This record gives sequence, structure tokens and C-alpha cells, in this order.
Amino acid sequence: MTSIAPVMRLRETVDHFLSQFRGQRILLYPNPGNAGDCLILTGTVAALDRAGVQYSVIPRQADVTGATVLVGGGGNLVPLYRDISDALERFLPRAARIVILPHTIRGHSRLLRRFNERVVVLCREAESLKYVRRINPHVETALGHDMAFHIDAEHLLARTDLTVRAMPIIEASLATAGLSLDSMRAMPRVRFMRTDIESTGTCSAGHMDLSATLGGVSCVASAEITTFTLLKIVSTARHIETDRLHVAIAAALCGVPCDLHDNSYGKNGAVFAASLSSFANVRLVESSRPANAWDRLTPDERRLSLRRDLRPKRIVKRIGFWARRLEGMVSNSMSSRH
Repeated sequence: MTSIAPVMRLRETVDHFLSQFRGQRILLYPNPGNAGDCLILTGTVAALDRAGVQYSVIPRQADVTGATVLVGGGGNLVPLYRDISDALERFLPRAARIVILPHTIRGHSRLLRRFNERVVVLCREAESLKYVRRINPHVETALGHDMAFHIDAEHLLARTDLTVRAMPIIEASLATAGLSLDSMRAMPRVRFMRTDIESTGTCSAGHMDLSATLGGVSCVASAEITTFTLLKIVSTARHIETDRLHVAIAAALCGVPCDLHDNSYGKNGAVFAASLSSFANVRLVESSRPANAWDRLTPDERRLSLRRDLRPKRIVKRIGFWARRLEGMVSNSMSSRH
């Protein structure tokens, strides 16, 4: 297992923040999603229990009138997804207070501008924090690391009740990819690569998409079993390569060497810089393809960029720039022919 020192440091901000709710009963809306979101929910419950906070898990349709609502952390508040933004649209007019647990945030600018003094936004990396503060400088914000870091992996993996319930799931899940725990132990490297819209498409195929295969959030109890399953599989590997953020976080918690590739919009790289760089066993793999700056811009940033580019002086400057580029390309082409 990994050293507890970096984990404790990464928990500090959220632990301190949650302590204000000790003895209160709050409502928790988990982030729906894949097995990585199960790690987030399991870590959230562990943090609430340590802080002495009572909670009730709610669906999006719940009545939150006059209540304090914790919205689960993760990477859902980006243009690719709407689960968390739709929930916030529903909660905002009714809740007495809303706390968004550590999240990666891109886009959704109209929603962010509606946040007022009743909303607190915890961002899990600096890029999100900077973005939220730019869109709405009046909302309360802070940097808080991913909630999966609140999991005590060693304690969880030692539980015999979870072992009994999870082993059939582990065997069946690995078998779909022609793997087993024994075969993984013999492999020098296991590749758990994503197959969804966040894939960059630049990495070769993996052995399996672990986070997608193991399923998503349904309740606290099932999330705990899925968390055990993912941690057990990851802890068995000798070396992992992945572009799944929570596979890398699981590797960090279990002390397994891990090479992490970025995802399509830079989330993994941002969280690595904020958190995972604290772990000696995890490294960020630089992309073989230069990052496309335009792809990483939010819709608001793209519109702002276009407005700047359409100013007369800007247009003249850009024409000059591309004229010089074209001249250089023609010159290089002519030189190569000779």
C-alpha cells in the first residue's frame, strides 16, 4: 500500500469543510456514472462518517426545500454530460445551501452565473477553480482534492464480507477480457484504457475498460462492493497503464506503479498536477500528439476567442501571420524538392 502521508494531506481541505456539518443531517446527491464514481461515493461516505455528519442519499427528484445538499464530486459538470447540471437546476431554487464536492468544471457558464451566496463550489484542480472564479467571481470556491482519496484502501481490501461478495464479480468481469487475477499477476503491464467519448483515440487498445465494465452508482452498498472490486483488480497488477482517472487514483492508493495518459479535455493532466503528482508510483505520460488548444477551450472561451479574432486589427494581424506561415511552407516544400 502507498504511504498515508500524501493521502492525509489531500484530505485536509474537505475534512475541515465537512466538520461544520457535524451533528446535522444533510442530503447527499451522488454523481451517477461508472466504477470511478463508485470510488468517489465510497470516499464521500468515509469522509462524512469521519466528520460525524449524518446524511441521507437522495435521487434528483427529491424535495430539498430548506435543506443543505451535498452534490457528489467527479467530472460530470462539463459539456459532455448533464446529470449534475440538471440536478443543480432543480436544487437551486429550493435548497437552503448547496455544496458541490470536488469537481472538474468546464462550460455550463449560464448555470455557474446563477450561483449565489447559498452555493459553495469545491474544485479538484486549479484549471476548474480558475474557470469558476472567472465566470462567477462572487461564488464561494476552494480547491479540494478528489473524494476517492478519502478511501482507506488497505482497510477496505481486508474486509472478508466484501471479499466473499466481490470475488464472483471480479472473476466474471475479468473473464470478459480473457483475464484473471492469476494471469494479471504474471503480466508485466496491464492496460485499462477507456472506450468512451473521453478517449483521445491516440492510445493503442487496452486489455479492458475497467471502469465501464464494473458498472456504476446505484446505492452506497453496491458502490462499496464495486470500489472493492476495482481496488482488488488494480492491486493485483504489477504495473498499470490507463487513461481512466480513478484507475490511476486506485493505483496511487494501492501503491501500484501506474502510467496515466490524459483524457480528451485535459482532466487527467489537471488532476495529476493537483493531486496525483504527490505519489511516486504514478506518472503522467506526455501525449504523442500535440494538444489541440481549441479542443480544450470551453464554449464561452471559444466564443470570446472568436469575438477577439473578428476585430479588424486582429483580422489584419492574423492574415499576416498565416501569410508568413504559407510562405514558409512553400519555401520548405521547394527546398525539399531540391
